[in-house]
Amino acid sequence: MDCDNPRKAKMWHYAVVQFLTEYTYSEIPTTWLKENNSQCWWPPRTSNCPQMIANCESPDFRTWNCYEVEVAKFCTSLESARKHAADANYQTTDEERLGKGQRQYVPYNLFSSDGEEYPKSEYPNLEKVREL
Repeated sequence: MDCDNPRKAKMWHYAVVQFLTEYTYSEIPTTWLKENNSQCWWPPRTSNCPQMIANCESPDFRTWNCYEVEVAKFCTSLESARKHAADANYQTTDEERLGKGQRQYVPYNLFSSDGEEYPKSEYPNLEKVREL
């Protein structure tokens, strides 16, 4: 398996981290982590971020932002880190917050909320529907 145990720390090239303010996961190079592993550097523009992650570019401390993170795993390859970041997203989704992916059913109501019916002259087929 590509994810290593703590004894082989020198082999780690990537980490799967959870951003604590947004509760999102991402894979990052371990060079982006601060020494205490509770904060990481993140580029201000995310448009080229995937390339920067793949190339293990060094953070620019003058322009990058620092975020509070929790390390979920350390991995040796980018593919393994991406897989684990995706699995972490799946396992930690809050069903109440995200829903089940289905639209809420709202029954169609022919009558207004005050209980008045529509005039029969406007809807002549209404009586046929009621008889069924």
